[in-house]
Amino acid sequence: MRTLPLPAAQMNTPEYTIGVAQGTTAMSIVEARFPKSRIEYHMSLHDGYLAVQYGKIDAFAFDRHSLQYVAAHNPELALLPEKIGDERIVVGTALGKEALIGRVNDFIRQYRSDGTYADMYRRWIMGQNPKMPDLPKPARPAITLVIGTDGRNEPMNFYENGRLAGFDIEFAERLALFLNAKPVYHTIDFPAVVSAAATGKIDLLVSSLNATPERRRMMLFSDPYIDSEISFLARADRLPFQTADITRFSQLAGRKVVIITGSTYDRVLKKANPGAVPEYFQTFADQAEALRSGKIAAFLVDEPIARDIMNRTEDLTILPDRLTSDGYAFAFSRRRPDLRRQFNEALEEMRAGGALRKIDAKWFGKNEAAKVLPDLKTDGSNGVIRLATNSGLPPFAYIRDGQIVGYDIEIAMTIAAKFGWTVEISDMEVAAILPSLISGKSDMAACGITITEERSRSVLSALPRTKAALPSWSRPRGKLPKARRRAARGPGLSKVSRELSSSKNGMKWFCRGFG
Repeated sequence: MRTLPLPAAQMNTPEYTIGVAQGTTAMSIVEARFPKSRIEYHMSLHDGYLAVQYGKIDAFAFDRHSLQYVAAHNPELALLPEKIGDERIVVGTALGKEALIGRVNDFIRQYRSDGTYADMYRRWIMGQNPKMPDLPKPARPAITLVIGTDGRNEPMNFYENGRLAGFDIEFAERLALFLNAKPVYHTIDFPAVVSAAATGKIDLLVSSLNATPERRRMMLFSDPYIDSEISFLARADRLPFQTADITRFSQLAGRKVVIITGSTYDRVLKKANPGAVPEYFQTFADQAEALRSGKIAAFLVDEPIARDIMNRTEDLTILPDRLTSDGYAFAFSRRRPDLRRQFNEALEEMRAGGALRKIDAKWFGKNEAAKVLPDLKTDGSNGVIRLATNSGLPPFAYIRDGQIVGYDIEIAMTIAAKFGWTVEISDMEVAAILPSLISGKSDMAACGITITEERSRSVLSALPRTKAALPSWSRPRGKLPKARRRAARGPGLSKVSRELSSSKNGMKWFCRGFG
């Protein structure tokens, strides 16, 4: 079979057949933008996926997040990198229910800021075997919410063992808990489910609803609760391979750029290059491997972590765009202002005495033999500090010889020993760290956490202590000469001082010449 053309607009000829599901936004976009193509209409998404797999159609258009799930579970399928059309996935309700939709928006803001959204996206969209979590129910619900959904769109809303499951369903369950409501579900096919919401037969429509101008005239919309766009699914063996080197961040429009789940990189990517296609990974090690294998075009990374990767890796390089500047800090539960105060005092002493500079030189240097934790003795007479971290973020926190070590770990343990505390370390995914602080399950967190306005509303932070540049990573077609690798680091990358106050972390990016 022939290779599909890029850009996809070249498929707007009678020799290409594009599949769509009836009644979807993707159908309207394909009809408007590919009028010369042969368009094949499918009653179900599953039929469209199979048509692509068996070569009956050239591509199938639908929501990118759903297609990502399909491609993750079917290695012979893949997404074309570019965006075909915009979409806003929202909750819908009848006109006149402004108060209800306002409360829905309150929940959406919370679930985005506390890491719940990123964690759900990782599990339902990128995961291999997603399952419904065991969520608590309101003890005394104040209202009953009738929620409409389609029930045939895996992984968003579908039946599993006779029960509704999926991203939309977990979202609805969490929303109901937030509203102190009892959810009751009605499964209704599209487009009838839209009419049911518009006429008030259901209270809320949670079914990957796209906010179109036509629908806006007949119902109210929430803010978007999942980020997506319209894309094409095709056979992986028909995607073109591009070898041109990427030298600037602007060249990543339409290409896959990986960000760490639960990090602040999501908002940075959207601002710096809205046309880039976000992918979510859990560790930088996985990102680097995906970059080498050509599965992604680039990934974002904090500059101190970038330097650590450069020390370990010969075939990746940093490209020059500086994307943002943030401060690093330890984060603390709002229940522990005393702990933050003591850490700030100790950090000031460590900076003044030169201890921070020595720790910086150890963990951000090239001498791997020196990267061990000191033997810090403490009797634990003043209690236990519950420290949340992620061991996939060297040099801040990582596993070496079966032990979690790193820059942040040494600082935390040094201060704990000073005050007579024992440190109890919990290794968890990045997206779970802030929720653990908010709930009080952890006292503090240390893993290269950047300070943002949203996070400051939920947790306390120590004085910032890091100054750096955040790059994204690239792998050109061949191995870089050492001189070019050094030049790619840019000014300030080879020597970075950790500052207690007014210090910044810059974001850059790594990239490889692959589409």
